[in-house]
Amino acid sequence: MQTPLPPTSSPTSNPPVLIVEDNEGCAQTLADTLESLGHPCHLAPSGEAALAILEQHHASLHCVILDLGLPGMQGDAFHAVATRRWPGLRIILCTGEHEANVRARHPRLHWLGFLRKPYAMDELRATLTTLVPRSPRSPRSWRQTN
Repeated sequence: MQTPLPPTSSPTSNPPVLIVEDNEGCAQTLADTLESLGHPCHLAPSGEAALAILEQHHASLHCVILDLGLPGMQGDAFHAVATRRWPGLRIILCTGEHEANVRARHPRLHWLGFLRKPYAMDELRATLTTLVPRSPRSPRSWRQTN
């Protein structure tokens, strides 16, 4: 099992994003892109590592960008555990599959954004901006778009 990579840093005040991606190159490219948009990142190569990061940082995260195909705990299993434990958690799925196929195979998954790999920076930016910022008083104050 790989250990979580340390959070990246950003000089801006945007909230951090948790990237759950087992391909280190993809994760780092996504983190670089998010940092250029002003979001520092936490990187987790597995569902288990992501849960450990969430234990410490769930309240401060803007969202989780989740790859479904992970070693060990698959993305759908991570999704089930994480959303049960933190009901207001905002998840963007990121996979090479078509969204309709993911919905058909995983009817219980709910997400606020969907990125099909490969995606453009504009798609990532647009997906992030559709997430309504959480109120400091209510961790469940988010808009569900699916």
